[in-house]
Amino acid sequence: MRISILILTLMLLLSCKEENKRDFENTENLIVETESKAEYLNLNNDEIDSLLQNGMLTEKMYPNMSACGGSLSGYYYENQLVFIDATYSGELSYTRKKMYLNKSGFSKIIYLEHFPEMEKYKKQYPLDKYDFDPAKVTFADTIYEIKIEPNVEFKKSYLDIVLSTETDSTLISKLLDCGKKMIAELNTVEEKASR
Repeated sequence: MRISILILTLMLLLSCKEENKRDFENTENLIVETESKAEYLNLNNDEIDSLLQNGMLTEKMYPNMSACGGSLSGYYYENQLVFIDATYSGELSYTRKKMYLNKSGFSKIIYLEHFPEMEKYKKQYPLDKYDFDPAKVTFADTIYEIKIEPNVEFKKSYLDIVLSTETDSTLISKLLDCGKKMIAELNTVEEKASR
């Protein structure tokens, strides 16, 4: 399984050509519309984490399943969206997107893929000899940490091993597009009562 992951990673890296890379330094097109007419707060990611941990943010939950995010919550500070948390789950797997926002748009994205290692399971417990036992399935957690501001930093890791720091422009574009869709979905939600 590890060899397969390494081969897939190498194929992905080789398929990214220089001319296909996008400049994510300029995120002006990602400015978020707010309900407030006041100047947009410019909280950094650590301040957002602190506010979130201390229950200082107001949560809005999207009542339906988000098209690209699944279960979707937006967190607001002084009526301004500063954090998105979305989890899309299936029977044995899920993805999670944590997205930080400031006055320029998205400043940081943490994207987690949690998938069963079925090939590994099938080798150890062939389905023609054993009944399927979900308790014996191992899972792979791939974490992508993407900082967009002040400069783009990209880190892909698995089991605390950094697999790549090469920017994956396609993944970043997909995540940013999904983030914009989730913002639009959250803009349709009535605000919950303040805490």
